[in-house]
Amino acid sequence: MVQGSLRFLTDEVLRVLLVEDNEDHSNLIKMYLTRGSTQNFEVIQVYRLTHALKKLQSEKFDVALLDLSLPESQGLATFYTLHARGSGIPIVVLSGTDDELVAIEAVRGGAQDYLVKGHADHQLVLRSIRYAIERKRAEVALRRSEEHFRSLIENASDLILLTDSEGRITYASPSHFRVLGYQSDTLLASRFMEYLHPDDIGELENILARCRTEEDYFTIREFRVRHVDSTWHVFEGHFKALRDRSDELQVAINSREITERVQKERELAQAYDATLEGWSHALELRDKETDGHSKRVLELTLKLANALNIADHDLINIRRGALLHDIGKMGIPDSILQKRGELSEGEWEVMRKHPQYAYDMLFPITYLRPALDIPYCHHERWDGTGYPRGLKGEEIPLAARIFAIVDVWDALISLRPYSEPWPLEKAREHIRSESGGHFDPDLVQQFLKTF
Repeated sequence: MVQGSLRFLTDEVLRVLLVEDNEDHSNLIKMYLTRGSTQNFEVIQVYRLTHALKKLQSEKFDVALLDLSLPESQGLATFYTLHARGSGIPIVVLSGTDDELVAIEAVRGGAQDYLVKGHADHQLVLRSIRYAIERKRAEVALRRSEEHFRSLIENASDLILLTDSEGRITYASPSHFRVLGYQSDTLLASRFMEYLHPDDIGELENILARCRTEEDYFTIREFRVRHVDSTWHVFEGHFKALRDRSDELQVAINSREITERVQKERELAQAYDATLEGWSHALELRDKETDGHSKRVLELTLKLANALNIADHDLINIRRGALLHDIGKMGIPDSILQKRGELSEGEWEVMRKHPQYAYDMLFPITYLRPALDIPYCHHERWDGTGYPRGLKGEEIPLAARIFAIVDVWDALISLRPYSEPWPLEKAREHIRSESGGHFDPDLVQQFLKTF
């Protein structure tokens, strides 16, 4: 055993396999390892490549120092043989000549370092051994980490995909077979979009393109994937850019099936909407002068909202708000609500409270809070003279601004106990005249264009 000055490693004894047939060179290497006392070495010397291979089969070493000129083997073939059969031991190549091409090939082939004997002093030899061991340990740790991570992926219930710059699948987790019936290898090289519902392709193509151009971009989206039996399954996917070992940018898609959850949510929403329609119908039975009004304004509001390209999830709340726009009238006495003549100022004061009643009634119901804009604000005016809060301009929620036009339109062209329906052109002129007063000017233009 010899003492050495290898720093920043451990207190353990490092076993060095020295494969060198030149005694002068061997003694020089051993001398280098004796300087200082920080690190302990045990140096085992062999003179032939065959002896080295036998030693590696029966004993464990931390590093091998390999001369490229041995009696039975010369040049890089010596290194390749030891590297292939050396059980992953880190190898530092020793050579008597300074050949840059040989050095490059050795390092590319897996050597940790390349030393020229005449130029290597004790510090260089010690530093080379240290780096060789540290790099090898880092490689092993990284490989184990990758194996552990891959094991987690292979056994995950989530679907994990990687797609390249052209949207082709470069990796598909085995869970695809269990969830969708596709073998992972059959998905490789096919395009991700081939399995998507046609209505989802446009949005997801934009997401993949953005991931490939903005590496920090991350988003979550729902989309539908075709099962091997041709049915559609719903997934919630996390989309993020990822660079592979070759530094190529790919998009990682981690998805979880939510088909059952979406179905239950849909059934619950249908039950909710049936309840809302019941409330709306009950109000119309009480307020006979507006029979059919809720259904008409609902259809017109959704038509105008669609013309404005409002998102589907917002349309859900607009629909609910339109159904419930006058729900606050449940708090208005029959003597006022069903009065056939003109209302007095005091009665109008009571009638103008119905948006506040709607707010008080609906706000405690969590799932209806996003639908409150229309019931609470549809009597606000663009010029700020409306009620209940006197909101002005874009302070008024968009849904309420849309509905305000539709509500007045339906009132003008429908038969009421106290008035005949207006001709359509006269009603259109009235809507136009209230642009900038009662109504949002931009929405008036869109309304007149749509209807």
